[in-house]
Amino acid sequence: MVSLIVMSPLVSLPFLGHPLSSTLVYIWSRKNPEIQLNFLGLLNFTAPYLPWVLMGFSLIVNGNVPKDEIMGVVIGHIWYFFTEVYPPLHNGSRPLDPPGWWRRLFEGRPARPSTDDVDEMIHAGIREAAVVPEAR
Repeated sequence: MVSLIVMSPLVSLPFLGHPLSSTLVYIWSRKNPEIQLNFLGLLNFTAPYLPWVLMGFSLIVNGNVPKDEIMGVVIGHIWYFFTEVYPPLHNGSRPLDPPGWWRRLFEGRPARPSTDDVDEMIHAGIREAAVVPEAR
């Protein structure tokens, strides 16, 4: 979202709903490459081609280049690359993840179970172990 906000003045897009949906469509299509899709009953294709099919349809219907969809695909590709392709090649480094201090600020400390909860878990395990089906 921050990338969309930063790029919106460069391409003069005041409303970012369509680029955001294009970003999400691009990410979904890259994560599900084996899914078969059908566009208007005329065109069969696999999911990775969905953003391009939608851009082509928008170009045909509107008669101008869909810069909002192009911006969404560019940002979706950058996000997909740095979260799916880059980490395995660089020892798990994920440059788009928030810094540790930011995560700690919002995650807080992990909740520890109370002693009553621990006692209940132990007794539940004993009850489950006591119910053994009969062997015949």
